[in-house]
Amino acid sequence: MAGFRSYFTLQLLNVLTFLWFTAANVFAFSLSFGLRDHIGIDPPDQWKYGYGIGKETYLTPAPWIYVVLFLIHILFAGTVAFAQWTDRGKDIVVGALSLRWPVLMVLSIFWTGTWLRQWYISSWIISLVVAVLAHDTNRIVKRRYRLEYELNVRDEVFIHLPFSLFHGWTLFVFAVNTFAAFSPISLTAGLASKVIAVWILAILSGMAHLAAFSTRSGDIPTSLILALGQFAIFAHQIHRRNTNSQHLIAWFAFGFGFVTVWALAKSVWGTIDVVRHGAGAVRLEDEEERD
Repeated sequence: MAGFRSYFTLQLLNVLTFLWFTAANVFAFSLSFGLRDHIGIDPPDQWKYGYGIGKETYLTPAPWIYVVLFLIHILFAGTVAFAQWTDRGKDIVVGALSLRWPVLMVLSIFWTGTWLRQWYISSWIISLVVAVLAHDTNRIVKRRYRLEYELNVRDEVFIHLPFSLFHGWTLFVFAVNTFAAFSPISLTAGLASKVIAVWILAILSGMAHLAAFSTRSGDIPTSLILALGQFAIFAHQIHRRNTNSQHLIAWFAFGFGFVTVWALAKSVWGTIDVVRHGAGAVRLEDEEERD
């Protein structure tokens, strides 16, 4: 009975925190796109809050990158249903992840609130914790089935894809948030800010390659998000070239974006190889198999 209560509590927490996470981002998008009229309880400067609004730095991305959150919500909705109605989902989401997913949702909600309020130091601290927890969660998901079982379409869509996408998203958000927290606005930024921006872009590409080469199948969603994020930085920074005559950061973002595409290509090829030959951690060559 105690085990049942614990299981039921985790399932309930998963659903409630997901719904809270969704409501927080629906509110954020309503502010970002002007979908909600100003009401009496709003702060006077309510119009300043939203995704794509706030401090302009060398790593500020184009607002369209936040559409990724919409996709993540759709996929996580499938994860909730998968965990409710299938034994496989219960084993991974409830059994393996335990409290990690609800904690991840709650921390993400707090990040959303601090980011929208432009409390950049607070949001940076939270984004660091979220990125670490998302990495640990994604690692457990991979370990529990990607290195032990054959690839399964349902597992890919409802388990690996959403958690891997969210992992890549948190890495990108942490990079953007780091610059927003500690760098001056781009109009007054100097050479040091440019060097640090290029360094962070290089780290993002390095993280994509680490994800791609850490397992035989790679990590398509994480590499894809990091590549899109760098192209979003390029799109926004190049659009602002009239206010930033030295827009080398935009081209560095473009170049590192293509470097990250190489990691994406490796992940695609690795996944195809796993589908063709099976998902063991090590695949023996033909001569070894005959021995």
